Order: sequence, then structure tokens, then C-alpha cells
Amino acid sequence: MDAGSGRVAVDPSLDYFGNLWSPKGQNDRAVTTLRGVDAVVVSHSHVDHFHVPTLLQLDRDTPIVLPEADLDARFPMSGELKEHGFTDIRFLGVDRPAAVAGFEISAVAACESIEGIPQQSLLFAAGGLRVLHGADTLEDFAGYARLAAQGPVDVALLPLNCSFNFRALRNQMSPATFLRSVELLSPVVAVPLGINEGTRRAQTALDAPWFPHSEALYTDRFLLSHAPAGTSVEPLADGQTLLLERAADGAVTWRSEPEPTGADLSAAGVEIAMGRFWSLALDVHRRDRHYFGLNLTRKFPQWRDSWLECRDRLEALLPEWAEHLTDALGRASRRYSTLPVLMHFPDTVDFLEARGDDVAALVMQSLYLLDPDVAEHDYLQRIYDVLSYRVRDDAEALWRCHFEYARWLQTRQAAKQPNRPADFSPAAEQGWLRRQIDADLDAADYAHPRINPIFGPFEGTPEFLRQGPSGEDTLTFYLVDRNDERIRTSVKIFSRTSAALVRAIEASRGRKTITAICAETGAGIDEFRRLYESMLAFTPYLMDTHWLPSETLAWEPHFTR
Repeated sequence: MDAGSGRVAVDPSLDYFGNLWSPKGQNDRAVTTLRGVDAVVVSHSHVDHFHVPTLLQLDRDTPIVLPEADLDARFPMSGELKEHGFTDIRFLGVDRPAAVAGFEISAVAACESIEGIPQQSLLFAAGGLRVLHGADTLEDFAGYARLAAQGPVDVALLPLNCSFNFRALRNQMSPATFLRSVELLSPVVAVPLGINEGTRRAQTALDAPWFPHSEALYTDRFLLSHAPAGTSVEPLADGQTLLLERAADGAVTWRSEPEPTGADLSAAGVEIAMGRFWSLALDVHRRDRHYFGLNLTRKFPQWRDSWLECRDRLEALLPEWAEHLTDALGRASRRYSTLPVLMHFPDTVDFLEARGDDVAALVMQSLYLLDPDVAEHDYLQRIYDVLSYRVRDDAEALWRCHFEYARWLQTRQAAKQPNRPADFSPAAEQGWLRRQIDADLDAADYAHPRINPIFGPFEGTPEFLRQGPSGEDTLTFYLVDRNDERIRTSVKIFSRTSAALVRAIEASRGRKTITAICAETGAGIDEFRRLYESMLAFTPYLMDTHWLPSETLAWEPHFTR
């Protein structure tokens, strides 16, 4: 954002190696945009918002504004930044505003994410205009009404369609709750944000109760045509600029401009190559492993090949690349490193550093030991051989080096842990489900439900069998087991009213709202709630792998509940 007197970047994250959730392939443009920013504001600690490989491209005296909750966080961002050499770290809270680069910034309270990471929205004020940045927050209808009562929100950038990796929960707004939020805020312009929305004009995910979250399942949701009166919904394309101005009479005018033709993006190569290196060299997913229960450790062959490709890039772009990389290694913190020599032999490296050895040069030496065919075991053996030779004259250090190598061999045999969020109890799950249902039904005038196409590999529709075993209608879903290609059948029994609602949803093909469908079938909103709750308890609906579209049909054999 540019106030004329300064430029602020919010949550800058360049996806150097596809290590964020949704690769965009726009790094040249993003690197150019980030050059010369006067300050950075980080809304929360998700890796696609707090991305250290991107922040390391900035001058270490760049002001970085963090949420006040970071002061009490389990994995504080501030400590990590200080270890990497950043010197101007500030904090923002509901009662702790900040002023940077010509902007007055206020925090807007929000509930924490489902997995437990604190969240807040950001309200930027400059030039008589107010811009709300929703970051990764869930809908807060009462809070938005209070915020609008305090003064006009001219632009609302609200998150849309990001899922939680556990059960059928979402961790951002649905299309319907997005539009309901826009109705309450009444901005001049509403901009949908989110990894699963991108720049797809008039496209978004499907609405409750069938709410798949993967990009493979998108369909036209008429998002633009259902915007509340007085608000324009403007999905921004890469490089597009939104310009706003408040006139003397208080009216706000706006226009959007595409990226200028002929923009020179060619000079970003070295920065991108270094960003790719830091994405390999730093553990950016430790919060995800703790809070989400995700196993995001890069496998060695992928790490090896990525480094060799990165080295080729650096060699082609920068003749003195080795000196440049050695200098960068010397200025960064080692504590979060994923480089094998630092990660698996920390005590030996500490000993060598205390003796006066250049650790950055040692890391570079370890990287030269990589070649396209080396296996992980052989590579660690090479590192062990180098280190043990360097400490051979000190018996205790030699024993420590051998111990670290043996410890690595043991960890290779450790059993894999299941992907489960930390501290996520059944009671917590039910509480979040109830909150989600309440929000979606509060936005019933905007929600356009549609049968989830994940239920059925052929036509993508369910089959109704008349007169089930209890006299009710029976709805049958067919799913494919991808491992052996046998078809497994899962059956759900509905009441007649629920079955009528399902038929109406199927027939509407996403073109009618919950309100309209209930009126058409004579069902009340409570009947729709019971249907929604029933589907959330239906085993095949609970897609633990819905971030991975290619794996969503690899179900366990016990489906029927």
C-alpha cells in the first residue's frame, strides 16, 4: 500500500519453491514490487504471511510491525527476526496502534485460527481513507457492524476459501459469509483475498453444506453479481493497482489500473535465487508442524535436486556467487537451519566455531559434497568424514561427532506421527463446527449450496434409492479406492425433508440460495441446519486430505457411520 509518503508491504511471501500453499509463479513481479518498501506489517504467523526467506531480501533496519500477541507466542516471530539481524521491530494491538510510512494502523480483534494461532485484522488510515485488511480471519458479523458504526470502511480486503487441514472445517470465510460481511461493512470496494481465490474473476468455492476447498473443485459462484448494492467486488490480478481518493465533499472515487506494459522484471534473478536458497536452508514450517500437525519436512532427494538447481541459477547469474552466499550465511541465524551439516552436527559445528573455524565456509564445503546421484545416507557419511577429520585431534569432540552421526542414524528409524493438530479435542471440533454452521446460515441469503463433486467419480452426483431399510429415502455415494480401483459404496439415510432438500440442491446446480431452497421445499432453516449437521457427521465428507486434491479419493475402507 502506498500513501504517497511511504509504502507498506503486508504479509510479503514469495513462493520460491512451491513451499507455500498455492504457487503463483509471479516472483519476478513481487520482487520488483518489494524493492524500496518503507515498512512491513505482519498480520500473524502462518508461513504464507510470515515468510522469513522473503523478509531476508529486505534491509535489516526495515521497520517490521508484528501483532502484540507475538510477545506471548510459543514461537515468537520477533525473536526469530532478531536472530536474523533485524533491528526495528514494533508491535500492534487492539489498544496499541502503530504509525509507519504515512499510515495509522489499528488492530481489529478477531478470534484465533482453529489451530490456535492468534489472528487480527488490520485497519490502515491515510489521506482520509480507511482500508481493512482481513488477513486470515474468520467472519465476525457483530465486529464488522461495530467497525462500520465507527466510520466508513472504504476498502475491505477479506479472506476467502482457505480450509483447515482437519475434518470439514474452514479457517476463513465462505463465499456467503464474505458477502454477508461486505453487506455489514458497506465498503466502496471489496477485494477477495485468499490462496484458493486468486485472481479468478467470479469464481470461488462451493457453499455449505457441501464445501470442498481444493482448487480442483471450483465452479462459478456468481460472486460479482451477488455483491450488496453500493459495493463493487474487485478481484485484483497480479500487478493490478487499486487507486482511491476522497473528494472534498466526502465522496470516494476509485479506479483500477493493470500493470504497465513493458515493465522490466528481468533484474530480479539474483534475489529470487537467494530466496530459493533460504527456502531450502531455513525451517519455515515449524509452526505448521506444531499447530496443524502437518508433516512438511522436505525429503532429501527433493532437497538435493532443489539445491543443485539453485546453485546452477546462482552460477549463471553471479560470477562471485560462492562469496555472496558465504557472506549471507554468515549474517543469518543458524538456529532455524535445515542444512544437514548444521541440523545434524550442531555440537561439532559449535566446537569448530569456538576454535576459530569459519562456519559459513564449512557450510559451503558441505554443499560442495552434493552431487546429483548421492543418497542421503552417503551424503551424511561424507559430512561425517569431513567433520571427524577436522576434529581428530580432540578426543571429546571426535566422540561428540560420532555420537551426532549415530543419533541421525537412529532418527531415520523413528515412526511417522499422524497429522493431527495440537490440542484439538473433540469438544473443540464440535465448537468450531457449530460456529461455522451458525455463520453460514446467518448468510443464507448469499449461500448457494451445491452437491460436492468429490462424492462420485463418474457423474459427480449421488444416486437416490427409494424406500430405504427404514422406509426413508436413501442417498448413496460411490467412491473409488485409488489403490486397487475397487468401488466402495457409502450410504447415508436421510429423513424425507432432508432428502427433498438434497434433491432441490442438486437440481439448483448452485443457482439458488439456501433461503430460496428452503422456501421452495417448505423446509425451515432448522431443517437445513439438521441436514448440514448430518453431512458434517458423514464419514466420507470429513476430508483430512482436502488440501491435496490428487489424494482426496484415497479413503479408508470404513465409510458408513
